[in-house]
Amino acid sequence: MMIAKARSSTELIEAAKCIPESFVAMVNSGMHAAQTTRFISALGEAVHRRTIQLAEEELGPPPCAYAFVVFGSLAREEQLIGSDQDNGFVIEDTASEADMAYFARLGERVSDLHNDCGFVYCNGGIMAKNADQRLTVSGWRGRYEDWISRPTEDRILRATIFFDMRHILGDVALVRKLHQSTVQRSAENPLFISYLARDAQRSKVPLCIFNNLVLKKSEDGQKVFDAKGQAIMPIVDIARASALAAGLEEVGTIDRLRALGESGRMHTDDAQSLEDAMILVNEMRIAHQARQVFRGETPDNRIAPADLSPLERDYLKDAFSVIRTGLDSLRRNLAGGIA
Repeated sequence: MMIAKARSSTELIEAAKCIPESFVAMVNSGMHAAQTTRFISALGEAVHRRTIQLAEEELGPPPCAYAFVVFGSLAREEQLIGSDQDNGFVIEDTASEADMAYFARLGERVSDLHNDCGFVYCNGGIMAKNADQRLTVSGWRGRYEDWISRPTEDRILRATIFFDMRHILGDVALVRKLHQSTVQRSAENPLFISYLARDAQRSKVPLCIFNNLVLKKSEDGQKVFDAKGQAIMPIVDIARASALAAGLEEVGTIDRLRALGESGRMHTDDAQSLEDAMILVNEMRIAHQARQVFRGETPDNRIAPADLSPLERDYLKDAFSVIRTGLDSLRRNLAGGIA
């Protein structure tokens, strides 16, 4: 699979189709969960980078400095297969109206090609083909400032993904300055941090007071839990809110947890427990999705504990207990005790 050397969109699309097969091979080789997510993210990043390069070859070189950025799981280097696209352009402030018209064409071509490569259109519109994802540095800075200085529950719900941002191609200095200013402003605004911490409380850990799993029935009647929504995302939320409160610039969840522990902003044992919980659930999630891909099914995050061994179920309960403790701590320390 030669993603970086694809000479045309057709070759790139064919190369991208091999990613699920590579994913299964990684899992079967016994690759560690953290390594698997990093490697799949690296493949996704390579596809995104090559789409930009091919689109520029079609449309001509960019008329001014800009950067292509990604948000969410790819920005955190935690992507698995079947993800949609979340991206945008950060354009230098000197861009003219004609320059912005070029980036509109580039964004349209890039988003369409991503979709053809298996990174489907984002339902929320977070992709470069949409005008609000093609902003100058000042435009992005104003957008972040608005979220930070005037938070509401609905706005924070829609904005959290943007606080996981990473440069993929182009002028990295534009993104570095924007990210640094965003982190600094976040740390200076406790009201914004409290909204982030409260937003994390939306996650419902499927564990009752008797330490038994509380599960929902899937369409086929199996009792399942949502590995991403009920386990991975709460840890992502805890790490994001805590890191931004501390003014830490790391983006990946494990990187954030380790930085929090090293800086003394989170007890090292607590940070390590959350990291271990994330790796454990991701191992289950990855194995589950690999089996689905092997059977030709669309991968999802709904895992049936009945399919796990008794030891795995015990470990899962411990992981959920750690996540619940982390959410409780976040609520007490950063959300003002408000759920």
